[in-house]
Amino acid sequence: PVDQITRKQCSVFKDMLLQIPRNRSNSESRLPLKVILKQIKGREPISRKRVNMLLECTSAFMKWTVANGHTSNNPLDGLKVVVPRRQINRQTRRSWTSVELNQLFNSPLYSGCKHERRRSTSGDLIIKDHLYWLPLLALYTGARAEELCQLRIADLKRSGDIYYLDIKEIEDEAGELIQRLKNHSSTRQVPIHKILIKEGFIEWAENHQHPMLFAIDSKGADGKWSSAFSRVFGRYKRAIGI
Repeated sequence: PVDQITRKQCSVFKDMLLQIPRNRSNSESRLPLKVILKQIKGREPISRKRVNMLLECTSAFMKWTVANGHTSNNPLDGLKVVVPRRQINRQTRRSWTSVELNQLFNSPLYSGCKHERRRSTSGDLIIKDHLYWLPLLALYTGARAEELCQLRIADLKRSGDIYYLDIKEIEDEAGELIQRLKNHSSTRQVPIHKILIKEGFIEWAENHQHPMLFAIDSKGADGKWSSAFSRVFGRYKRAIGI
């Protein structure tokens, strides 16, 4: 139960994250964390920067459980690993803090807005569109905005009772990449979290009439599928003070 998670258990979780291998196959990534650490040894681990991002995401979820009365405290609050200065200097994009994540997911976009064109103003309207779903998908999958924005409906798949996103590169008939990843190791199958399913993501994805998962018609001038979303989301963040 979430209300029985202790700070000590979270510290053990942090130490386990530090041992996760950097490059894993799709089948390896689907294994439980303890099994991964037991079976896959001697390989380069993920960066400490990545570990802190995973801790921040998990802490944001725990903050949600506190806000919704499932537990009284967040044992992950402030838990992180020290990142060597060399890794800090190499970081090109600042990670979200737990405060910022909490601010976003308690903002009018998720708690209720005034109107479709006044998404940052509090009201009673919750609009579940790409602006609503993309930050949630990023939080629960760790995927980049570009990886998510270029997905097609066909990339949302099911294996038994498990829904997942099939993130991969795809070529058209001329051999041109129409779905591009940062590197080859980014190819993976990412399960859809049960919270997203409960919130209605599967029904939303299966019912809207568009071949692209997030109804994005074309790439931006910079050649990215995420261009339009990044502009709109950037304006929204500024409007709520992030």
